[in-house]
Amino acid sequence: MKQPMRSSIACLRCRRSKIKCDNDGGNSPCDTCIKGGHQCQYPEATSLAPKRIDPPASGRQEKDGPHERKRARKLDEAPGLDSEKSMAYAEEILTYPFLTIELWDQLFAIYKQHFATELSFIHLPTLKEKMSRRQGQKQHHSSELNLVLLGILTLTARFHTDLVKYVAHLSSQQGGNVRPRTIQHKPDPIAASEFFANALTTALGPLRTAMTVVTVERVQAFLMLGLFEWSQRHAFSNSSAWMYVGVAIRMAKLLRLGLDDHIMKIREARVAVTHESRTRSSEIGIIRESRRRTMYSCLVLDRMMACGSERAMSIPLESIGIQLPCSEMAFDLALDVYTGYLRCPEESTSRKVNDDSTLSRFVQLVAIWSDISQYSTAGGRSQETASPWDSRSTFRQLRERLDRFHMDLPDTFTLSRQNYYRHDNHQATNTYVSLHMLSSVCQIILNREYLPFLPIRCGRPQGPLSSAQYPARDRFWEETADNVFRASRDILDLVEICKDKLPQSCLTVFAVWLSGFMAVYAHQFPIMDIQQRMVVSEIIERDMDESTSVLEGATTRMSCQALHKLTKYLPVAQNYLAYLEELNQYFVDAKSHFNRQANNADPMSNPSFGVRRLSIRPVGDTGLDESYTKADKASPESPSDDGQRSQHDEGSDRSRGSSWEPVRSMGVPEDHQGASNSTHGPSISPALSFSAMGSSAGLRSGLAESPPVVLEHRGEGLSAKAPPMGDTGKPPSLLSESQLLLPSLDEGSFQQSIPEFSMEKLEMIESQRIGKVLNDLEEFAGAGSLGIGAP
Repeated sequence: MKQPMRSSIACLRCRRSKIKCDNDGGNSPCDTCIKGGHQCQYPEATSLAPKRIDPPASGRQEKDGPHERKRARKLDEAPGLDSEKSMAYAEEILTYPFLTIELWDQLFAIYKQHFATELSFIHLPTLKEKMSRRQGQKQHHSSELNLVLLGILTLTARFHTDLVKYVAHLSSQQGGNVRPRTIQHKPDPIAASEFFANALTTALGPLRTAMTVVTVERVQAFLMLGLFEWSQRHAFSNSSAWMYVGVAIRMAKLLRLGLDDHIMKIREARVAVTHESRTRSSEIGIIRESRRRTMYSCLVLDRMMACGSERAMSIPLESIGIQLPCSEMAFDLALDVYTGYLRCPEESTSRKVNDDSTLSRFVQLVAIWSDISQYSTAGGRSQETASPWDSRSTFRQLRERLDRFHMDLPDTFTLSRQNYYRHDNHQATNTYVSLHMLSSVCQIILNREYLPFLPIRCGRPQGPLSSAQYPARDRFWEETADNVFRASRDILDLVEICKDKLPQSCLTVFAVWLSGFMAVYAHQFPIMDIQQRMVVSEIIERDMDESTSVLEGATTRMSCQALHKLTKYLPVAQNYLAYLEELNQYFVDAKSHFNRQANNADPMSNPSFGVRRLSIRPVGDTGLDESYTKADKASPESPSDDGQRSQHDEGSDRSRGSSWEPVRSMGVPEDHQGASNSTHGPSISPALSFSAMGSSAGLRSGLAESPPVVLEHRGEGLSAKAPPMGDTGKPPSLLSESQLLLPSLDEGSFQQSIPEFSMEKLEMIESQRIGKVLNDLEEFAGAGSLGIGAP
């Protein structure tokens, strides 16, 4: 048992009780207050007057141990509560003594830092005012507001060290008659948030109540649950986030949140404005903006999770007839501003926007992202019938939309170190960083469509392999590759400059993963990164030891360090981190075996060895040779186009100009080694395979007489050596007992694999779509796993 730390300072409660105060010097609550669930105050931090705000029963709280344990045990009784008792249960949770005004202020700051972009509907000034009024009062509080407060606790508890300790002790009290001192629970940040997530689901009431009582606060509560589950990605609850968000969207539609502005305009035209309505205009303005932001939060999460097979989008953009979100200052001060619309109605075209914000720009970018993600998951370049530089191609149209978006950004919203600190000065970095994280993700996902998965025979950036060679537009391949590496570099620069202020979100994790993969890609194939955005010149100038670890490169080290830090609060980051190691080893083994095969072959008799230029067919081809096209269509993991592709705007061919000043210093030694020049030695095995196997046995390489190179899949929340999904990760209570299971569909997870290919089919392997091999869009949305394509 860990011995308590002696301290020369004692909290006020221990002083009054004349007992020993075990603490860490006054920086966090003492052990006694944590075990009692009490507010812990130290003389230096708080004067004596405020502490008398405690309930009158504080004098006898030292003997309230049995009462505290009884309250903690109510979690076990929660599922059986009716709707009325559920409300009382939520109120009881929120009256825990340790939930002080100071702690709430800290939680609100955490919320603003990490969640104010995806869930922007909280009006913090109003909420703080309501919390100050309810402190110490025993009057009835809004049961709907309690749901929002529990949602905030669900999202933020894991980031608050003291709250994690309190919840750990509450969990230890669930052991019934076992004395708390005999149970030592190690504080677990995720368990703290799970505690409040369970409380929130209980407070929503029985299923029938939860589905029939429709309020804006309940929409917000379901969105919070959805965002929390999305960040956890349990092996047994992959679909829960999507389900929660789906319920929120349907409630929002029932409340007609997407038509508020239209409905209010009609009512204001019919009813004369009274003095009373003028005096309440500020309050009404806050309510209207909160409702707008709630609807846009539904849209953002809908678009983020609608990636992959059978994840149809639930909100048509045409159904949203409300203004875009206003700036934070306008929201806080309830200013009447005009922000424009996502889809401009005809009558508003003459009205000039007088309020712009990074949040409204983020929402507009989400609309572009949804089209890019749908394009990629539907097959990307394999669905094209025109060259990517052709104005008729979907790729070209999406790229032009993205370029126009960046060129239309106000100067203060563009990506630069100076602009970051401008937003940081107003505590508004969350949305600014998220905006540029999503912008970089869009660039990578779109432009990587025309990067070969294994460019081992490329002497410079090339497109996918084709049996027919047609000249590409001047420097098109170089520009496409550079767009990917530049966006990857921007992500790493944002991670470095944000440091501890980096938003801990699924978007951030996904962006860091993408930059990490491109770092590995550039590390192994530096010839593709002509501008050396992700590699340094020393890599190209010297040969590389092929056993070099992925962590020995500066950019890969930065990515892995960032992912490792994110795993503490976002377990899904562990999947990406483990997969980076596997991909790096896969590339190393493939190159090694190709080099050995190439050195043993006669280049005159085998023209497939050596450097060759790669291109694509401009019209009537998918960019791959005929054998690949047929194999891809026959493969069970070939992506299906479940919905109609949206129409994309055509526009300018101007490219993005970034004003970002690169941040290069991170104290990481750059004595790593890069990949060997592809022009000197291409490398892959003659029997290279991409197999998604049930257990992660590692990557093995081989020639015809040895095991092939294998790329394993990552199960949800599993480490590299963990058993596959569906083994023991699922709690017994959640195991399905359905009697209508189809053995071929419902038993176990789908595990699609790309067939093993020999050296003669190397072109097919080289030109695999990166998105198809990684399957990371479905992992991001929670609809699949890394390296496992949909059937």
